Amino acid sequence: MVSRHAEAAPVAQVERQIDLAIAEASARFGLSTQLIWAVVMAESDGRPDALSPKGAMGLMQLMPATWSEMRAELGLGDDPFEMRDNVLAGAGYLRALYDRFGSPGYLAAYNAGPGRYKRHLDGAASLPRETLAYVASVRQRLSSQVPVETMARADWRASAVFVGGGGGEAGERSIFVSSGGEGRP
Repeated sequence: MVSRHAEAAPVAQVERQIDLAIAEASARFGLSTQLIWAVVMAESDGRPDALSPKGAMGLMQLMPATWSEMRAELGLGDDPFEMRDNVLAGAGYLRALYDRFGSPGYLAAYNAGPGRYKRHLDGAASLPRETLAYVASVRQRLSSQVPVETMARADWRASAVFVGGGGGEAGERSIFVSSGGEGRP
């Protein structure tokens, strides 16, 4: 028989690794740890091995194309299920969406995709009920936390994550922060 303490140890270890990854992502992208945790819990219920029927992967449920873009932008490893890399990619993407769409639009864009959210803003498409429920869920998880609306927004057009981003004068600065702190919005 396995003791209760022995069963809890791996869970506590995983939670600690997630905490460390979220703290790093928070410092790097200027997002609150509470926001990142709220997204992790809404997306995967804190399960690093989560895989959705649509192919979204890991703690922050990144779609393959998003993972590929963010891992290249941030110089991450090959494994989308590696907790640190998944959280960094997801938080970096979340920050880029915040800078582009503000609050609460960035949450809808994270769930439905920026193209679909932009079409919604243009009046060409409605948001799925799933997205509306997702935004409400994340905001409810944050209801007792510092409002995310107080975060400063960077010029989203400077990000290479979006088509047309990363070029010209605005493209000379990145919304992503290196380990030395350069590039912080």
